[in-house]
Amino acid sequence: MRAVDADAGVVKVCQADGATAWMRLEDFAFASPRPPSHTGTPRAEVTKLGGSHGRGLVLRGGDAARGDLVFEDTAAGAVVATAHWGRVCHCCYRRVAPKPTRCDDCGAAYCNAACRDAHAAAAHDNMCARVGMLREVAAQLPFAVDVDAAHLTLALSLSRRPRGGGQGMDALKPMLAHRAAVGAEAWRAALALGSVLRGIAADDAAPRPAAVTEDEALAEAYLKVRFNAQPFGAAGDISDDAGAPGLAIFSRGYAVNHACAPKVVASTSIEQTPAGPRPRLELRAAVPVLCSGDEVTMSYIADLMTTVEERRRLLRDAFAFTCDCARCAAEAAAPVTPDEAAFEAHVRSAAAQRDTTALLRLAVAWRGKPSPTPNFTPNPGRARRLSACHDAASQALLLTTATGGNAALKAEVLTTSDTLHPTNLDPKSLTLTPT
Repeated sequence: MRAVDADAGVVKVCQADGATAWMRLEDFAFASPRPPSHTGTPRAEVTKLGGSHGRGLVLRGGDAARGDLVFEDTAAGAVVATAHWGRVCHCCYRRVAPKPTRCDDCGAAYCNAACRDAHAAAAHDNMCARVGMLREVAAQLPFAVDVDAAHLTLALSLSRRPRGGGQGMDALKPMLAHRAAVGAEAWRAALALGSVLRGIAADDAAPRPAAVTEDEALAEAYLKVRFNAQPFGAAGDISDDAGAPGLAIFSRGYAVNHACAPKVVASTSIEQTPAGPRPRLELRAAVPVLCSGDEVTMSYIADLMTTVEERRRLLRDAFAFTCDCARCAAEAAAPVTPDEAAFEAHVRSAAAQRDTTALLRLAVAWRGKPSPTPNFTPNPGRARRLSACHDAASQALLLTTATGGNAALKAEVLTTSDTLHPTNLDPKSLTLTPT
């Protein structure tokens, strides 16, 4: 198989400054390995979990093998990110030519006149002037605004089913409210933005004294979009340092919860629907067996090799919750040893350099076999803490055919498949190209 798949898979990540973004799935290799693609019938259902967890996805109707498709959803609404406004077609989400067809008023890019006219009829005529107004007002507000989330909120509030085929604000109804979670100051900022959005929807941004209920509804809608919308990859795969090309809201896909030992990986693509091109979300099993009745979880953060304290801080800052997954609970109760810290440092360094040979040697060291790395004796009581490091080492198997590597070392790792952590790729499912 090819070590790095060429399709436009992306995963949600949380950056050090607390901002959320999405990156290409292959660049996320050292946090959550991508499973091989298998056919399968999506079987995960949105289910009430109870307690503080709200809704989640639960697998029904039988077990799923690694790589099986367990869930899919089509976006209820989507917008092109501000950073890619002139680089991605606003109709079909493909990378445009150096001199694309553009909207004369806002500069939105299109593949050709056909894409421009189709988008104008579906949504753009209703949004063109308002997007520019939103950007101008957002830049003047005394608090930070996620402009792309505000843009998507505005688009949903103006959506008309017969025209755009979307669900509009109805897509947000089942999502948890965030007013209490974000705190009083952030709620006041969201409420002020809600007033701005209401004014823009009415064709002018002047503050309006009435309709407080509508302001609150738009403020809550903005927070729901902010915490639940999912950046998606463009057709043609142009995700880069500017972030993912678009932002989409999924009326069922929002329900997938986070875990620091995720059971699925996410990918997005663009599908043709009767209403035109739409982002599509897929979740595939990342564990050898995902059992019927299990909750389907993914990772919201890129670096799963950080400490439990750092992961929890990132998730609190970006998603307004404190992670209490099984891995976090176990690690919080088991302080890291000096040997573990040293091993984590070596794996992080090799992962940052995408050094597959070093990662494979670290995988050998994990198993207690001789290697040129510093001595490290796995402690069964600490194995759970290093699961992400081990994931990174075994993930090198996916990169070796693209970057070379040591064939003998690959074979050695493959022969020790019985000790692989459950969240790793099953080596028996890989066909490695000799080097």
